[in-house]
Amino acid sequence: MRHKYLVQLASSLKRTANQTPNVTTKEFVECCNTILPFFDHLGPVFAVARGEFQQKLESLKQQSECKPYLIEIVEADKQANRATVKNSATRNLHRLAAAILFVKLLFERLLGRQCEVPANTNTADGVVRGVTLREAASSAYEVALAPFHTTIIKVSCCVACCYYVNEPPLVSL
Repeated sequence: MRHKYLVQLASSLKRTANQTPNVTTKEFVECCNTILPFFDHLGPVFAVARGEFQQKLESLKQQSECKPYLIEIVEADKQANRATVKNSATRNLHRLAAAILFVKLLFERLLGRQCEVPANTNTADGVVRGVTLREAASSAYEVALAPFHTTIIKVSCCVACCYYVNEPPLVSL
C-alpha cells in the first residue's frame, strides 16, 4: 500500500511534467489530487498547508471545464489584470506549483541529492547519519515557499519544523 502510493505519486508527477509546456488543467488538478494525501504523511505540522493546498486546488477545478489548459487560465487572469490578486486562479496556480516544488525538494533532500546539508554527516559521537526530516523540510521550505511568505508565516513554519525531533511521520509512507 505504501509503495503503491509513492509509485502513483511519481507517475502522476512524471505524466504532468511530460506535458510541458501545454499542461492541461485537468491533468494538473489530478496530479495535485495525488499530492494532497502526502501532506497527511507529514504529520499535524502540515495540516494547515494541506487545507491551503486543497482550497487553491478547488479554484483550479472550477476553471478546468471552461479552460482546458493552464495557459488559458493565466492569460484570462492577465487580461483581467488579476493574475497577482489574492485567490485568483493564476496566483493559486503559482502557489500549487511552489507546493509541488516543496514536495520534490523534500524528497530530493531525504534521498541525499542536491542537499545543502550533506547526506552523510558525522555527528559528535562519530556516527554517520542521513538527513533528518526537519533538515529536509526546512531546506525545502526555504527554497520553495519562504520567498512569498510573510515573516510571521516564516517564523511559524520554522517553529513547526522543530516538531520533527524524533520519529518522522514519513515512515508511514
